[in-house]
Amino acid sequence: MGTQMSTDGLYKDLTYKIIGALYEVHNELGSAHKENIYRKAVAIELKLRGINFVEEPRLLVEYKGKKIGIYKPDFLLI
Repeated sequence: MGTQMSTDGLYKDLTYKIIGALYEVHNELGSAHKENIYRKAVAIELKLRGINFVEEPRLLVEYKGKKIGIYKPDFLLI
């Protein structure tokens, strides 16, 4: 995965690919669907573009060494 630092910003190529994927989903589906539909479509588009990710990982949240909850983002890039 082309994650090279440049003077224009960190991970510029990857960021460009992700934004392109999001625009593609929006252009194909419009704005009439629920979030779950867009999440599934974005997952498909990210795979098509060769972007490695985990969908809805469960991440432990700690505060001062104490477990305080679980955070579940839509995607985690790997």
